[in-house]
Amino acid sequence: MHHGIHDMPNKLRVFNYLKFTLAFLCVGVQIAYAQHAEMVKAKLLSSVQGTKGHQDILLGLQLEIPEGAKINAPSPENTAVAPVLEWQGSQNFKEAQISWPPSKHHQIDKIDFYSYEKRVIIPIRYILANASQPTTIHAKFKYILCQEQCIPQELTLTVGLPSDRGEETQFSELLIQAKKNVDHHPIPDEEAASFGLMLLFALLGGFILNFMPCVLPVLSLKFMSITRQEQRLDKDFHYRLGLWATFAGILSSFLIFGVVAMALDSLGAQIGWGLHFQQPAFLVFMVAILTLFTCNLLGFYEIALPAALQTRLSAIFGHHFPHLIEDYLTGVFATLLATPCTAPFLGAALGYAFSRSGFDILLLFSAMGLGFGLPYWLGALLPTRWLKLPKPGPWTIALSRILGGLLAITTGWMLWVLAGAHSLLATLVVTVAIISMVILFYIAQNRPLLRRWVWGPFLIILLSVFLPTTTGKAPVSTLEVQKNLWQPLDVQKIPELVQAGKVVFIDVTADWCLTCKLNKAFVLDEKKVLKALRSPQVVAMRADWTRYDQDIKDFLNQYNRFGVPFNIVFGPKQSQGLILSEILKKKDVLQALKRAQSD
Repeated sequence: MHHGIHDMPNKLRVFNYLKFTLAFLCVGVQIAYAQHAEMVKAKLLSSVQGTKGHQDILLGLQLEIPEGAKINAPSPENTAVAPVLEWQGSQNFKEAQISWPPSKHHQIDKIDFYSYEKRVIIPIRYILANASQPTTIHAKFKYILCQEQCIPQELTLTVGLPSDRGEETQFSELLIQAKKNVDHHPIPDEEAASFGLMLLFALLGGFILNFMPCVLPVLSLKFMSITRQEQRLDKDFHYRLGLWATFAGILSSFLIFGVVAMALDSLGAQIGWGLHFQQPAFLVFMVAILTLFTCNLLGFYEIALPAALQTRLSAIFGHHFPHLIEDYLTGVFATLLATPCTAPFLGAALGYAFSRSGFDILLLFSAMGLGFGLPYWLGALLPTRWLKLPKPGPWTIALSRILGGLLAITTGWMLWVLAGAHSLLATLVVTVAIISMVILFYIAQNRPLLRRWVWGPFLIILLSVFLPTTTGKAPVSTLEVQKNLWQPLDVQKIPELVQAGKVVFIDVTADWCLTCKLNKAFVLDEKKVLKALRSPQVVAMRADWTRYDQDIKDFLNQYNRFGVPFNIVFGPKQSQGLILSEILKKKDVLQALKRAQSD
């Protein structure tokens, strides 16, 4: 019996990762992160009262699983999805050997699943580093709870055993019997495999982020980068350098996110995703930069570093360096604009990443960056003939103008977000400054000396962050109140409403979340869904997270969620809550409301 992972060929391990991922896709299980500490009750039992006279101790992890629910179990056929037991923080600890009990076998669409249900005791041989010293056992159990959907969770248990006692406890017979009932060849802990699975989720989630509605604003930046490479194909600047530079901008941005998350985690601060869109300083900065990009694509001026700086950089790094800076910044801004929303797989990976610490967080964010930047680094590896576009000509100018229009729309969207996150006064000041910049750029095409005056309104945009901010929580809109549909989120009322037989549908949204807006337009405002939400048995609550709100943050943290959109349904049959996918479907919402109702 050995603690760790059996010597298994890498190909088989990768196959298991892919097999489990395929299982989720085929069965249609929506993976979300939540934390219901009360759902699975756990105790760490010891067969002895202390370490005296014992080099190793028989422990038992006792789990009480809710009726109708199950947690994942290891098996010879699918070891990549075994639960994880970690012992970081334990004192006087050498190693632990886990004996996994027999599990139930399920087969769905010819895919094998193994699970534990109801009550189970997992025997553990806990080996001490020094038998004469006391020990503090700190165990973190990570597993997947499946009920209406599969939810990764974790439990933390701590037990202290003194060194002056060694008598048996009341649990001794129970644990010995549990050990006898276990197969003599237990399956080992699969922490590395589970971490590898989450790395795969992070990679997939980052790639899927390229197709999420929240990425629509960055399409202009992506096309601008591609057309810029095409214009250089016939020159000595190779397009691969530009694509690698853009990918470097994306990857470094995700690494910075990871470093910030590591720093906040080390300080014990709460972490979130897309929270930079709640910061007026970030919004006014992005509005200013987007205005420059828009004017550039509309042909009012060419983006270029100061001539003296270009000369100096070229002398140090080569004459291609200024072009690489442009491509690198394109990747940075694309990442900043693409991260207000979560995506399938990404939500699970983010929740797992924020539950980890240290270098693990950095690895998971790196995987997200690799996934989001995949179109760029894949393009850099493809031969030139596969990426060849028509030679630059009138079509590139027309495309540039279209992209400039799209960026102008994006800038308008950022102004709308600024109004909700900052104030209407700041938005009006910024709007006037933007119009002034556009006019000055346009006139400066014939009068270049006027271009220096552009930096005046640009500075006004940046300084608008210091204007008074509208205080208070973002209210539910007057129109929604008039419809007698949506109420502000009131967490305290939920248990009372459920006990009264009501179904509570909660929508956590934000102005900066385009996925939230599309969910609202195409699902929540759809006639059948509206009819269901207006039912006397249903109470609809909405929380607006456009501006930072600690109450909303605390509510999301209860379910180990760190971003929006977030939708959950409570009811007599779903007292713990049924979490819906980030991308809502009419059928899923209606089914969730029905499942939560009492007979």
